[in-house]
Amino acid sequence: GIVVCAAAGNSSLDTGAAGVDIWPGEYTDVICVGGLAMDDTMYEKAGSGSNWGVRLDILVPAEDIRAAWGTGYGTLSGTSMGCGLMSGITCCMLEGYNRLTSRTQVEAVRQYVIDQATTTAAVDLVRFPGTPNRIVYLDPSAHYPAIPGLTRKT
Repeated sequence: GIVVCAAAGNSSLDTGAAGVDIWPGEYTDVICVGGLAMDDTMYEKAGSGSNWGVRLDILVPAEDIRAAWGTGYGTLSGTSMGCGLMSGITCCMLEGYNRLTSRTQVEAVRQYVIDQATTTAAVDLVRFPGTPNRIVYLDPSAHYPAIPGLTRKT
């Protein structure tokens, strides 16, 4: 099985509104990632801020992310940049586990990642109804966290 993280998109749209689609983030077994600015508010930029609302699962930093760019590095923003961070954190949480072999295990990982999120840090979400107050969190002291339904490598 593969855990899929998908960017919510950068159109500043309410994902709960009729006619707003955010594929592949709408699939139920995908971690749909919304973006935060550096001050823990929703990432907003004229016409290209993070989509928001009930279809998001979790929020991640999405502003001024340093990444490989061309032959060097650059600073980019948007939910796609945050999605890479979410994928990396998910991989860190899976270190020490055997390969996922079922959809049930993939869903267990997805739910674990969402459940580990901090729920006290996002700012001013009242302007973005339905957006989950969950910011991705990786406990640096939690080596090989206990994820229900998964088997550790021996």
